[in-house]
Parts: sequence; structure tokens; C-alpha cells
Amino acid sequence: MAKVYLFLGNEEYLNKVKIERIIKESVADEYNINFYDMEEKNVSFAIEDAQTTPFLCEEKIVVLRHPNFLTSAKLDIEHDTKLFVKYLNNPSPSTILIIDASNLKLDNRKEVVKVLLKVAIKEESQALSDVEFVGWVIRQFSQNKLKISQKAAQTFLSRTGTDLINASNEIDKLLLYCLGKDEVTEEDVIKLTTKELEKDIFSFTNAIMDKNKTKAIEVYHDLVASNQADPVQLVSMSSKNLKDCYLVKLLVEKNYKQNQIAEALDISPGRAYYLMRDARNLDKKRAAELIQKFAELDYKIKSFQIEPDTGLEFLLFSL
Repeated sequence: MAKVYLFLGNEEYLNKVKIERIIKESVADEYNINFYDMEEKNVSFAIEDAQTTPFLCEEKIVVLRHPNFLTSAKLDIEHDTKLFVKYLNNPSPSTILIIDASNLKLDNRKEVVKVLLKVAIKEESQALSDVEFVGWVIRQFSQNKLKISQKAAQTFLSRTGTDLINASNEIDKLLLYCLGKDEVTEEDVIKLTTKELEKDIFSFTNAIMDKNKTKAIEVYHDLVASNQADPVQLVSMSSKNLKDCYLVKLLVEKNYKQNQIAEALDISPGRAYYLMRDARNLDKKRAAELIQKFAELDYKIKSFQIEPDTGLEFLLFSL
């Protein structure tokens, strides 16, 4: 087994599963598995642990989470990257060091990143395509001795989206509901899973932030066609989502944690999680520009200067 692993990509759930598999396959016991949040601790603490002999065991595992010092982001903590580089060039033979850089864009100009990319075993997990996701759903139920048809799995996809963390939670609900049954039906999926407008709003605003005009227009048309939201609601909710994401970005930069953000904004921990995920790579300048555009559009709609659908479509086509 390798001594240094680096996990990249935007699919946190798959990276989490792979990391858990490494831990399970190692000989390290629970007393020799330690996690360090780089938003709270200097990397030196993790490296000192990695250099320490395992306690009554042949092997230990040290996991680094949120290693933002590998990016170009400005941080409050001045990480000891020289010590980290020194360790990478001569890792402990009794330690497995795992760096979970999910959803982070590494700064390849930094020496620490160059060395890490050279010595680590790299694993990159990307979001599943719709076809891959449907296959994944079918396998999850099969592993629990339950059948689900292709059609029911596609209905599951249409209601939950391809976010594996959310999908996993919805699958757990269905597994409990279908105890004693042989098959999960489409009716079960519709009855138990939650199709939340909030997820579509996240998708809509993310597409706008990414200047993905095609995706933004597609989500917009789907929401209007399904009567989930009208243009006025979309303008209002998208504006709020952008403002919340911008504010969360500022709070994250001040080292606020998920529960603190949820409390500060009076939102659920789940919403705080998604806002923190999107805020990590948020371009504050672009977000501020979009917030201003939505505010101007909202004013024009309320003062009857423009029709809601026309105004929103103009904004989307200008991306």
C-alpha cells in the first residue's frame, strides 16, 4: 500500500468511499487513525503525528481535510509547508498519509503542490453522468438484496439529481421503507424521495456563476415547465442564494464552521453545507456583479419596466 494518497475532483462522496476503503484495508486500528481539518489546525500538527510511531500497531493513518494551503486562497493560518515538503520527500514507512482535496483547485505554481503531485498516488473523482448514476443506484439496491427497475432508477435520478451525498441519504430512506420487500417500485421512489426546489436553485445559480448559459437556460425552462417556480420566484430565490453564498464565503474566510454558519444565517445545517461547498471556489467579484444585476432586474420587474420572463431571459442570454 502506498504511503501518500491525494484525492482530487468534485465528487466528495466517491472520494469518501475510496478513503474509507483504504482505511479498512490497512492494519491500523481505531487508536491509530487521525483526522486533521486544515481550516482549524496547522499542517505541522498532522506531520508531527505522521512522524510518530504507531501506538501498539504496525501502521497508522493520518487524513488531511480541507487542505486549502494547496490552493491560491488567502488563509489565516500560516501553514508550515516546508515541513510538509520535507515529509513528502521522506515519508514514514509506518504511516499512510491521505490528503482529501475534494472540490479544491490546486495552485500548481507552489512548490508544495509540485512535490505532492510527484510523490502521491492520485485519485480523481468526477460527478457521474446520468447513465453512470442510474447504474450506481441500481448497484446500491442490489448490494442490499433489492431490485429496482431502470425506469424507477431514472425516476430517482429526476427527483434527486446526481449529488451522491443527497442520493445516498434518499437511498437509506428507501431501504428502511422497503424492508421485507424484494423490489423498490417507481411508486416507492415518488412517495419517499424529496424533490426539492432548493437543489434546482443551487444548480441554476451555479450555472450562472460558471457562465454556463446552456445549463442555466435548461434548468430555467425545466423549472417553469414543471410549475416549480415562475420567473419572479426564480429572480428572488437566485438573488438570495447568491447573497447567502457570498456571505458564507466571507464567514468561511473567518474560519466559521458549518454549525456556526447555520446559526448565523438561521438556516438548516444541510443548506449551510451546500453553501459552504459552493463558496469554497466562489469568485467574489463575479458574485457581487451578479447580485447587482439581479437587484436591478428585481427593481425593473416590480416597477413594471419589464416583464419577468423577458427580463430573466435577457439576463441569461447575456452570460
